[in-house]
Amino acid sequence: PPHSHLTRVAVAQLVPLGVHVSKVRPGSIDTKMKDSIPAILSQTYRSAPEEVRRLYGGNVYETNLLKGAEAFQRRATPLDDVIDAVCVALTHAAPKPSYWVGIDAQIVGRLLSVLPTEWADAFKRSLVTPFAAQEAPAATRAG
Repeated sequence: PPHSHLTRVAVAQLVPLGVHVSKVRPGSIDTKMKDSIPAILSQTYRSAPEEVRRLYGGNVYETNLLKGAEAFQRRATPLDDVIDAVCVALTHAAPKPSYWVGIDAQIVGRLLSVLPTEWADAFKRSLVTPFAAQEAPAATRAG
């Protein structure tokens, strides 16, 4: 996939100085913070307006959201694996451009590598769009 703007700037500024630029792209990381994810997701969903919860299928959506959060927790990559990837990127004689760390990151990396750039960019945007800013799917809007 194409480089992010930050990576492009780093490449433009550092490569001429003989510095290699690599990206370490971890998926979910096994830290104490991940333990609070189910409660945060549940609280966020329950605080959404009734109409939003109805459009998203009520309790069925929340149940599936929590199942996804639990799967996310089970697949979390040990922090040591991320640290190891950073160390390799910093010390290897010929480091890779990107290190996808963890099974979830590797799946996303493979997916992004085969998608057309426009689709890959849309997918990445969807991962960072806040829940409250997303519109209900067109097929479920009252109208």
